[in-house]
Amino acid sequence: MSTSRRTVSQLFDIPETSYIQNDEISIGNEIAHGKFGTVFVAEVKKEFDIPRVSLRPSLQPPLRQSLSVIQAPPQRQRSRPSNTVYLFEKSKIESEGFDVPLSRQSIVAMERQNGVQRKRSQPLSPINTVRTYNQKLSVSTKPEKVAMKTQIIKKPRDFQETSYAECRIFKALAKLMTKRYCNNFIYMYQWFKSFVNESERQGDSEQKISFIMEYAEMTFAKRKSISKRELFEMQEVKEIIFQVIWALMIGQKELSFMHNDLHANNIMINKAKKDHYYFNPFDNSAWKTSIAVVKICDFGSSRIQVDGEIIGKGQELFDEYVDRLKFCESLQGFNYIQSKTLNEDKKLLTDFKKYLKNIKGTYWGLGDLLYHPFFDSLRVQPKFTKSMSVYSYKFEHPLCPKTDLQTSIL
Repeated sequence: MSTSRRTVSQLFDIPETSYIQNDEISIGNEIAHGKFGTVFVAEVKKEFDIPRVSLRPSLQPPLRQSLSVIQAPPQRQRSRPSNTVYLFEKSKIESEGFDVPLSRQSIVAMERQNGVQRKRSQPLSPINTVRTYNQKLSVSTKPEKVAMKTQIIKKPRDFQETSYAECRIFKALAKLMTKRYCNNFIYMYQWFKSFVNESERQGDSEQKISFIMEYAEMTFAKRKSISKRELFEMQEVKEIIFQVIWALMIGQKELSFMHNDLHANNIMINKAKKDHYYFNPFDNSAWKTSIAVVKICDFGSSRIQVDGEIIGKGQELFDEYVDRLKFCESLQGFNYIQSKTLNEDKKLLTDFKKYLKNIKGTYWGLGDLLYHPFFDSLRVQPKFTKSMSVYSYKFEHPLCPKTDLQTSIL
């Protein structure tokens, strides 16, 4: 089946009628102000179907709930942004369920449905949200941040549109993460469409597409800008660079992935809450990161290849140097904490960047770069337990010798 004949539902597993209208969004309190306009808390009043992205696709239930978002009101903006990221403090959206804030009437109705009896004088139970999944009721009291990116679809019936391509790239990269190859691409939980103007509801008119994604704390660029007061540990720099190289290597090998805009603002950084392990079964090599978690984002200019079909922008022929050269430009401007090994590590970083740009005359692929001496302090014995976060991908690297490390799972 050719791409031009596919429906939106066939491409993305979403009903074409899953829309939110602008007049069904009520604006709440202002929470932030930026170059894209003022950001407000808002609530979508209409009930509508939202596509599910689950780690277990066979268990995806139909979902019909109201959604709380943050939306910048058009009347407060000087010009309409075509590609904007908003944050919203709504309840957690995750693969196990979908949390939504509920009104008093909704809580009472849900409690009655589940056999909870209460007199009128009794207060409501301390429920913040109710999670719906396979018609089971559970309670979540701690909301978490997610991000929402909204952009214009100028030709909604043209499935080669950049917005549709970005959605397909999101889903393809998500498969790499569900296979436990890596965890270094921003994950898209849900997506939906809405009309720009209610009067243009019919026909092939402009629409908006919104991606609900996992939230990241700061960009790599911001982390470098605050390093004057929060100095970098060299170990943190190593972890960030290592994870970007690991993610690019896997994306290139599996999907011929090209980001095409890999600057410091498109690399997000979270503080690590636990250790993460990266394992190559080819020679039983393992690396550990424990300070930072990298998330690559913004795939509007990206391209991939799936089953022979090229999806997204960029040149038709794959060129792995596009991203490594762009990434190399961001590897400067660090302010370090002083240590005994700092001078030696700086020399190794300079040498690493020369291989990354391939100016030493010897070709090193991305997999080979992971074995550069700059990353030696990340190397560990591959002894894993089932509770550890381990990302495994087998790749050969002829420039680097095999090691004597032995693998074991405790």
